[in-house]
Amino acid sequence: MLETSDDRLAFLDAFGESVSISGGGSFTAIVDAEFASASFDGVDGEDAFMALWAVDAGIASVTKSSTLTVRSANYKLHRAEPDGTGWTRLVLRVA
Repeated sequence: MLETSDDRLAFLDAFGESVSISGGGSFTAIVDAEFASASFDGVDGEDAFMALWAVDAGIASVTKSSTLTVRSANYKLHRAEPDGTGWTRLVLRVA
């Protein structure tokens, strides 16, 4: 069975959190706080970053200049990664 827009909205209703957009407006997204570690040539590195999963239709007003408030912290959009199914992953950086 293919996912429908109603399925995506139900998923956001169950697991999503509110995200505020600078200048007004908000949308619901699934917060994906990720951690990555790597080692190269004896040098170890670690990084943590924030990403959001949102329905394409809900984020039309989000641009690289937007400040997004998630869990009381401010972020800027680093890049948007639409997956072609109606979802977009928004990779954020600290504002």
